[in-house]
Amino acid sequence: MQVRAGRVGSGVGVDTQTLVTRLVVPSPAAGAAEEALRGRLRRFLPAFYFLSFAALGSFVPYLALELEAREATGWLLAGTLGMLPLGRLLAGPTWSVLADRSNAPGLMIRLGAAVALLGALALVLGPLESLVLSSLLFAVGRAPLGPLVDGLALRALEGDRDAYGHIRLFGSLGFLVSTFAAGAARDHLGLDPLVLGLVASAALALLVHALPPVDAPGRVSIGPALVELLRDPVILGLFVASALHFSVHVATTSFLAVHLEDLGHATTWTGGALASGVAVEVGVMATARWWLGRFGPRRLFLFALALSLPRWAAMALVTHPVAIVLVQGLHGVTFGLFWLTGVALFAGRARPEVAHSAQAVFAAAVGGVGALLGMVGGSLLVDAEGTWAIFHVGLVLAALALAIATWALSGDRGDAAPGASGPAVTGRQP
Repeated sequence: MQVRAGRVGSGVGVDTQTLVTRLVVPSPAAGAAEEALRGRLRRFLPAFYFLSFAALGSFVPYLALELEAREATGWLLAGTLGMLPLGRLLAGPTWSVLADRSNAPGLMIRLGAAVALLGALALVLGPLESLVLSSLLFAVGRAPLGPLVDGLALRALEGDRDAYGHIRLFGSLGFLVSTFAAGAARDHLGLDPLVLGLVASAALALLVHALPPVDAPGRVSIGPALVELLRDPVILGLFVASALHFSVHVATTSFLAVHLEDLGHATTWTGGALASGVAVEVGVMATARWWLGRFGPRRLFLFALALSLPRWAAMALVTHPVAIVLVQGLHGVTFGLFWLTGVALFAGRARPEVAHSAQAVFAAAVGGVGALLGMVGGSLLVDAEGTWAIFHVGLVLAALALAIATWALSGDRGDAAPGASGPAVTGRQP
């Protein structure tokens, strides 16, 4: 017996099953269009990650060194470095919420890249008095690029999220190449490393105009899902642990050139030390599917945090440049594995409508709170006690981060959000 749903549109009777199918099941054409978009994204994202992290690789490790060369010390140095994470902390969630509500991540990415280019230009060419504002402008522009593009990467890999590392490793390669090139250019050519960062930022601002059409018309209601995400105790615990863990990484990366210079080593060793860590990171990213499938994000996240303890202990002891390069190789795990699993853990707790916002929360913990603590705290520590203090304090912060993360991920703290944008992650998972 056929049930009629009444008259629709032109007055033709439509049975209930047909009506439901039309409303719920996407048409074959729509499915094919989405699959084609995912394919275009998978081809676009490697170039984006490479250039985006190439810009960071020329800026972050050498900014403190170049600022000191310009005689920016004390609070001017701390303020300029502190604006990078502060701008990301304040602007990142705003960009991502706007992207989720407006369904326009592509527009936000293009605007962000343009603003970041203006900030990079001001950092390189602007006067000493404008450094703090220039740094803030650069940070505000960079803020949406990470979480929004990570969200697009997860969308492009729908059904194969463990392959995220295969795309993200191009960012590690970009950081590796630019870090080494910037150090060598400073030593052998007398070239300011920040100039290379400006060139990479300009190339990125051009590249984003080739981003596939990911925006869609209309607004999306994200309020309930966003509140649910921010009240999740697992998310709150991971937020604090991630911030503490990453703060020591930022302080180390920001002042590694200063540390090696104080020890009497050439800037080239800074590039080599950073390249060592990123080379291992590339290997971790390339084998991410195996690691995640074998051990799961929860265990790997805790392992990455635990491994930071011997890393900072060793950095507090060694002085030979080769030993420092070898110890820095642990960065590939303490950051690379931490980042891979962090993206998975935060995605696994979020509904699809706040996929970008979930990554923005992780980015705010890492690139916002953690980086702010690392840059400002590291700057003040170096001024007061020297670069060795970073590793001594880092040991305490690493232990605290591990304890908080273990608490957050232990026991039964509830299932992932219904329809979450990543694999479910609970205390029961491996």
